[in-house]
Amino acid sequence: MSIVTHASAGVYTSVVDQSQFQSAVAQVSIGAEVFFAEKGPVDQIVKINNGQGQYVQKFGTPDINIGYGGHVAVQALT
Repeated sequence: MSIVTHASAGVYTSVVDQSQFQSAVAQVSIGAEVFFAEKGPVDQIVKINNGQGQYVQKFGTPDINIGYGGHVAVQALT
């Protein structure tokens, strides 16, 4: 008979290799960013669904003099 001891009673670690399984659930990516822009809504959440064009229409072309947040948002929407 083997004796197994654990650091905490009732807690057992288990590793399951899921690298060979394909998920049946649709993959969805959701991101959020807080940044400065020349124009756009203030103090509210804005949803961008249609990519870079919608971003530029709402917030204007990203400007490095204001910050890098606009460039990061445009890259993420690519």
